Amino acid sequence: MGALSPSDYAEFVAPYSRRILEAAGVPTIHFGTGASSALLEEMARTGGDAIGLDWRIPLDAGWRVVGEESAVQGNVDPAALLGPWERVESAALDVLARAGGRPGHVFNLGHGVLPQTAPDVLTRLAALGVAGGLVRGRGEVDVAEPAAAAARDHRRLANGDQVGDQPPGRLVDHRGARRDRQVQIVA
Repeated sequence: MGALSPSDYAEFVAPYSRRILEAAGVPTIHFGTGASSALLEEMARTGGDAIGLDWRIPLDAGWRVVGEESAVQGNVDPAALLGPWERVESAALDVLARAGGRPGHVFNLGHGVLPQTAPDVLTRLAALGVAGGLVRGRGEVDVAEPAAAAARDHRRLANGDQVGDQPPGRLVDHRGARRDRQVQIVA
């Protein structure tokens, strides 16, 4: 989608995307790779319960563009997961810091998992997100804990230790991201 101008998107894509998003009957995430700020504005106007941000735009900047009242998903660079763990951790903590503890952030990659990504890196990244205060209690997301907590707790989770009452898990259901700011997980 990022190859389209905002006017081409508005004319050729938005009407159909709007119809699909409205008819889905389930919560939706409107995502387009390479979306510029102007294109993100058009996407937000078109609809979706959350707007997906790819790794090319800083999370906080993209969130300002789509509106603070919107939920956003993203946006760790998938290529960062191919590097050493310190680089993965730094990229994830940067995304969490840019989210600033605000409700409505679905921690995720900026676009898909690259085939070369080691599964253990994904497990550690999920543990980092869990330890970062994203998951508390009965699978509800609570993004109020600052990203600094991730640096303190993620090593315990990565080693298989439980932090709080939530074992390591994976995000699987984005239901209600905009309305009640909750995301369910499965351990």
